[in-house]
Amino acid sequence: MSDRTLQLTSSKFKAPKVVKDNRAKSRTTVGAIARMHQYACAQRQMAFDPADAKRMQEARPLSMKEKARHHKMERLEKEMEELQKEAEELRKVEEEWRRLEAQRRRLEEERRRLEEQKRRMEEERPRKEAEEEQRLREDAEEEDAWDEVEEEFEQAEKELEAEADAVEEPAPVELEWDSDWSEEA
Repeated sequence: MSDRTLQLTSSKFKAPKVVKDNRAKSRTTVGAIARMHQYACAQRQMAFDPADAKRMQEARPLSMKEKARHHKMERLEKEMEELQKEAEELRKVEEEWRRLEAQRRRLEEERRRLEEQKRRMEEERPRKEAEEEQRLREDAEEEDAWDEVEEEFEQAEKELEAEADAVEEPAPVELEWDSDWSEEA
């Protein structure tokens, strides 16, 4: 279709406007209507086959309006791709932020737990020190008691040895052999 035909037709394939010029009206109008009809039929047939529709659109020359629309669509597609990439990056950043936030909460909880444990240990330290001193005192007392028992035992041993030394051993008694005994046996 020529630019002239496109000028005569509207975008919704209505009947062309009648333009007064030197040409015959019927010829221009009939020719334009025939071309529009042919183009509309081709569009309906190609609606089922996108490849044919694309070939048909590429075959005919584009008007300035269509070229502008085409460029605008390409620009919008590029912007959409960029926006999708940015959205993907934002999603990744958001996931990373959530992960770091969860890690920060875990670390904060761990820090609170450790501070609580430290505070409890500080509170229990005097009591534990007192218990340790008490235990050491009891151990020392027990050790002293065992030392006393050992000393008493050693003293008792020494006394027994002294008594045993003091007691004289009886002299061995020698028995004479009496022949009468053997007979009795």
